[in-house]
Amino acid sequence: MNPLLPPALTWSEYETLFKDSSFGLEAARAVLAREGLPAAPERVVAGTNLVFRAGDDRWLKIYAPLEAGARATESAMLDAAAGRLGIATPEIVSRGEIDGWDYLLLTHIDGVPFDKARASMSDRDRVAIAEELGAALRNLHGIDVAGIAPASDWASFLEERITGAPTRARAHGADERWEGLVAEWIDRHAPELRSMNTLVPLHADLHFDHLLVVERAGSWRVAGVIDFADARYGAAEYELVNPILWLFRGERDAIAAMLSAYGDPPLDRERAGRLIAWTLVHEFFRFGYWFRDELADASVRSIDDVVARVLPVMAQS
Repeated sequence: MNPLLPPALTWSEYETLFKDSSFGLEAARAVLAREGLPAAPERVVAGTNLVFRAGDDRWLKIYAPLEAGARATESAMLDAAAGRLGIATPEIVSRGEIDGWDYLLLTHIDGVPFDKARASMSDRDRVAIAEELGAALRNLHGIDVAGIAPASDWASFLEERITGAPTRARAHGADERWEGLVAEWIDRHAPELRSMNTLVPLHADLHFDHLLVVERAGSWRVAGVIDFADARYGAAEYELVNPILWLFRGERDAIAAMLSAYGDPPLDRERAGRLIAWTLVHEFFRFGYWFRDELADASVRSIDDVVARVLPVMAQS
């Protein structure tokens, strides 16, 4: 019998196939039949791995062999986080493999991605969501999780991100002047980043697609958090980059509420600058995309200007 999924692919080959919405559907049908689910899978073309809606209350996630260990990472995080964050996370219904590709069958969380609801939210809604998220992150970072990326990986990961930050910024939209400014900012803050060696389990990709919200009695609140495939051990501040920049960018009250619920003091100038350094070394940082709004303003001429726009300082250093 011919395999339903190819046994080996390069990243280039995978990326080409991934864009085809029919890629993996036969394999998904086979998995759902194996699991006794009659639903017809519907592919969602987003992210890195193959994701399928499987009826009203299930999702199927099939992991490319190129993403070695991603299923083990997500499994470990979901097992450990279940019922412990104060907000919902997907529950694992089944684990398996098909043609050498691992999969998880997961429960559905009833909610919509944060960005789909943002326009309908009040300032009070966003502050309440920020509080819920801050408390959930505090709970997540307090969990002892075996099976995710080893803590020993963090130092080498961080060093590569620090040393390569200026070059990556140039590759993703920075001109020569901005590349130099990035290099100076990293040099200034790198000792602090390296010294933060108390490591916790991180979601590590907590942007608007992965935070689900739901409207109840006219107010928006957190429904749950999904997609732990990029989880790792690392410094807790690294986790704050995505929610601050993608969920509550420039929103003084929401950022303060998230930090307070997490158990941290308000931002001062020193920490705001360090958070931008964490941004510049973040695994998914793309200079021209992440800072596109700030760069579009001719008055933004330095990274200090960027800090002032995205991280309202609430306390004196």
